[in-house]
Amino acid sequence: NLDQQLTLFAHHDLVLVEGYKDDDHPKIAIYRDGVTDPDTIKRLTNVIAIATDTHALTIGIEPPPPLLDLNDPQAVSKFICHFTGLVQRADETS
Repeated sequence: NLDQQLTLFAHHDLVLVEGYKDDDHPKIAIYRDGVTDPDTIKRLTNVIAIATDTHALTIGIEPPPPLLDLNDPQAVSKFICHFTGLVQRADETS
């Protein structure tokens, strides 16, 4: 199970996990136009953002999560750092 696996990484600041759609951990959903079924994203819990190649996406999640450019990994990374507070911790140690 995921919780058992995460204990192996307890000393890390951040662990990225793919899958585990039914778990309640914070998720960045991936939406590719013409590939992803919007209903799949609607069924997810705790969606904090959607990384997408579509600029005008309406999924029907309230409140709507921020849309991230799927083709801009730096923007996705920046979002993750701000969401987790890693940016603040890095600033504090400087």
